[in-house]
Amino acid sequence: MKVTILKRNLYQLRGKEKYALQIAEAYAAKGCHVTILTSGELFKDSYSSCGIVNLMPESVNSYSAIRRFNFECEKWVKASNPDIVLGMDYNTFQTYLFACNGVYAAYLQKSALFTTFGQKLANFFSPLQRRILSYEQKTLDSPELQAILSPSSMVRDEFLIHYKIDQKKVRVIPPGIDLNESLQDFEKWHIRRDWLKLTRNLSETAYQFLFLGNGYEKHGLKYLLAGLALLSSENFELCVIGKDNKMHQFVELAKKYKIENKVKFFGYCDNVNEFYQIADAVVIPSIYDPFSNVTLEGLAMGTFIVSSRNNGGKELLNSQSGILIEDLSNPESMAATLKTAMTHRKTMESAKRIRDRMTHYNLKTQIEKLISETVDTAETEKIARILW
Repeated sequence: MKVTILKRNLYQLRGKEKYALQIAEAYAAKGCHVTILTSGELFKDSYSSCGIVNLMPESVNSYSAIRRFNFECEKWVKASNPDIVLGMDYNTFQTYLFACNGVYAAYLQKSALFTTFGQKLANFFSPLQRRILSYEQKTLDSPELQAILSPSSMVRDEFLIHYKIDQKKVRVIPPGIDLNESLQDFEKWHIRRDWLKLTRNLSETAYQFLFLGNGYEKHGLKYLLAGLALLSSENFELCVIGKDNKMHQFVELAKKYKIENKVKFFGYCDNVNEFYQIADAVVIPSIYDPFSNVTLEGLAMGTFIVSSRNNGGKELLNSQSGILIEDLSNPESMAATLKTAMTHRKTMESAKRIRDRMTHYNLKTQIEKLISETVDTAETEKIARILW
């Protein structure tokens, strides 16, 4: 059986890019002939069990890149005629849409609550946003589309709210995590924690918050800082991990709030598990995230999660493993949630209890569900065509 996966970027081995490669490997292990169609710079590691076809160099213009990638993919698929086309990006055709980017119409609606009138006006006339919305509609209208594989119930509900589609066509298959990858770091967190704090000039006694994300604005860091400003008398520190070309603006914001001594900016970090080992709680103040991978990583490291309601990963949390921010843009609401989180210090007992729940989201099991959903249906259709 021939399987083609559409993923425009494969420049890093994290998040959606890593998941795309793991899905490809699993298809190949089932005996499928797998090809990933992508563009731009590739991650240095190669995957021998599947083919990677780089259709074009990555364009600095997102509008042109999305349009051309869609065109090149369609041309390639028509020539190759695969049995399964699994789309993970903004394409107008696929037999299965793995909606890891969520629902763009829902993203625009939710992000509008956090933007100025001028930004809303610019977004309304943006050719890029119009193009993506057009592609989203064409995808859902396509007769070739067999099913939408949603990473969360939140995303499933958004499809049903914003588009007229058969709810039976939307199946929820949350992503999974390989617990073996973090096992060694998890087992040693309590041994290494004090040393890691010392080497990073962190307090021995402060409650440790952790924020991870490339692009601080879209991940809601300013809302987190505004909430922490109201807790300036409390004994806490915040480690900020990730890249942002405007990092200096957030450094200045921390100074404005007079919490610059409590907020540490570390930039990009290869080994994020060391910061999970330090952290008491991970904060995910997302404006919109179909399913934050940080949710999985944090829980796998036994860390309490503070999440916005706009993160599909919130569905994994219970009262012992996390708490939701009621009103992301309200500093008092953020501060109240963070103060509650500070009553949940990481201990060996709490960390084990949080991690143990993640056995229900084993990576192999979740990918197997996705493959079974697509391969079984494709084989049934293939037999039906032969009989017909």
